[in-house]
Amino acid sequence: MLSTTALNRIVFKQLSMRHIVNRNLVITFILTLITMYSYAQGVADTWDHKIMVKSDIEELDGESMYAYSIITYDAKENTVRQLLVGELKSRTTEKVTRKKVIRAFKVKFPKNDTGSVDIVALAVAIEGSEDVNVIIGFIRGEKHVNPTEYPSADKLALEVMYNLGIRLNQAIVTAQIKTAQTDLSTLENKNLSLERQKEGLQRKISTTESKLADHEKENAAIKTNLTSEQSNVASLKDKTGAENFSTEDLEKYDTAAKYMTKLEDQLLKNEQSIVTAREKLAQTQESLQQKEEEISDISEQLNSQGDLIERLKVKYDAIN
Repeated sequence: MLSTTALNRIVFKQLSMRHIVNRNLVITFILTLITMYSYAQGVADTWDHKIMVKSDIEELDGESMYAYSIITYDAKENTVRQLLVGELKSRTTEKVTRKKVIRAFKVKFPKNDTGSVDIVALAVAIEGSEDVNVIIGFIRGEKHVNPTEYPSADKLALEVMYNLGIRLNQAIVTAQIKTAQTDLSTLENKNLSLERQKEGLQRKISTTESKLADHEKENAAIKTNLTSEQSNVASLKDKTGAENFSTEDLEKYDTAAKYMTKLEDQLLKNEQSIVTAREKLAQTQESLQQKEEEISDISEQLNSQGDLIERLKVKYDAIN
């Protein structure tokens, strides 16, 4: 049978391995959080721009024309394209193409008392940034709107593009806020789950401590009985060595020896239970500590995410 020292060695090795595994789980958890919120590193949480409308001759769908452009910030090209298509579809009942060059027909804008215009548009990612250049050519009849031939339409185009720049950038920030709120909800659910796991571990520790105390109390009683029985066996053994020992003395010795062996087995079994309980307690306490560390990390992320949402709301209001 294994001695208590040998059992403790095995327990120590098991705990060491579990410590390594649990440490790796914590590292994995932290890396998951870093991955989950890495998108925020590329998203500015303040508005440090000014909507500027530029105009020049541009190449759109193989045709040179006078066009107007604005920049959207912190968004992918495809996202901006989708927002632009949605904006144009809301202003016409005609078809809006979704090819690389976007075309929309009979588009109406506010304050445009002269009727509708056709649109040729392009969204192009600005290299080395998370920004996108939105270029639009306005066509009225067979003519491209430009400041020389259509000064009033040019003025209106500048206003339309400025307002479009505001709406597109606001839509981008709205999406950023929605993403941040979704991640906040995910964090809150994770935090709730961890709190429940923590409560479960605390109950498990309490139960294990109670069982350990019972085992140790039982162990003390067995040791007391064993010490007494060992003395009794030694005394009876002396009698069996005497010349005048009786059959009754031998029977008493055999019975006492068997009972002493039974107590020794009970003691070993109980000590094994104590070692197992201590191992379980140490493992659960370590798990509890790691859960508390995870909860602490989550708490910091919750605060950070809440602050990010508020800053994004301020960013939205600052767009101009």
